[in-house]
Amino acid sequence: MGYGSYVAACAEVSVSTDGRLKIHRIVAATNPGHAVNPAQIERQVAGSFVYGLSAALYGECTVNGGAIEQTNFDSYNVMRIDEMPKVEVVIMPTGDFWAASASRRSPSRPGGAQRDLRSNWQTHPLAAVDEPRSEVHLTGLAALRGG
Repeated sequence: MGYGSYVAACAEVSVSTDGRLKIHRIVAATNPGHAVNPAQIERQVAGSFVYGLSAALYGECTVNGGAIEQTNFDSYNVMRIDEMPKVEVVIMPTGDFWAASASRRSPSRPGGAQRDLRSNWQTHPLAAVDEPRSEVHLTGLAALRGG
């Protein structure tokens, strides 16, 4: 559970003989409860890997003379577009809760989503989604993409 949605991810990686890490692709799945804007959800999930991989691979700040040396992106290394692996996002909305950020903007559900998340997070993992329901949602996602 992260930021009001259930999430899972796996990566296809390799390490060269000289020890260089290569991340070929990442497949990430999310259950936001309700998917109001699937395109934005895809972008948010994919973008999160830029920050996560940057922190994991390059996240270092050095101090010189009592001051941080990295003052902007020209001196703090982040993942560049040519290094970014392909990210495939699978959205599997179960429709039974609203993500936490949605509840703060929804006057029709004041506090309801937060209450739902607290009560359901242990009893409703992604793994509990039955197979026919998963197929329906994947088919619906393909239709949204025009496929």
